[in-house]
Amino acid sequence: MQRNQDFLSKESIGQTVVAAVPGNPRGHNNLVDALEAQERMEAAIAHYRQALRLQPDRTEARKI
Repeated sequence: MQRNQDFLSKESIGQTVVAAVPGNPRGHNNLVDALEAQERMEAAIAHYRQALRLQPDRTEARKI
């Protein structure tokens, strides 16, 4: 049941992925989407920058 908490929202999924695999650019990018939806732009930008650092040629991460 505890693991189910990780999948309650797009943000919690993103946080779980980033915590488990900090070098996963897709995880950071997914977290950007969740944070943008909540208008938490400062946090979204931090994850956006991390996604770009990890994989600068990733087109998904260039959307902001």
